[in-house]
Amino acid sequence: MIKNLFSGRISIGDIWVGSLVGGIVLALIATFLPPLIIYEIDFSAVLLFSAFFVFMASLIIRRLHDLNKSGWWALLSFIPGINSILWTYVGLWKGDQKQNKFGPVPIELQKNTMKRIFGLN
Repeated sequence: MIKNLFSGRISIGDIWVGSLVGGIVLALIATFLPPLIIYEIDFSAVLLFSAFFVFMASLIIRRLHDLNKSGWWALLSFIPGINSILWTYVGLWKGDQKQNKFGPVPIELQKNTMKRIFGLN
């Protein structure tokens, strides 16, 4: 179903919208699920947080592809201090204006923005 989750490119606007949607979903999950107790971890919470992690990883990887960088650069987001530099670079730097090895230029203003963000197109 989701064939392009880690391939292709997304624009600056797409990563901002995707991060906003992901943040809202995470806030809703944290609000409506009961608090996690260290010894009684709710399986549904683990599943939902894992889905959020995969979604955010796919966003940063596809944005790095737009910057003509390998998706492996996303591993830098696990290093404290460097993660904020990486997210600033990913969120503000202009992507390639021509086709690169990861695909064609993403079109910012399309009707199917949410499909592109979720890797459905």
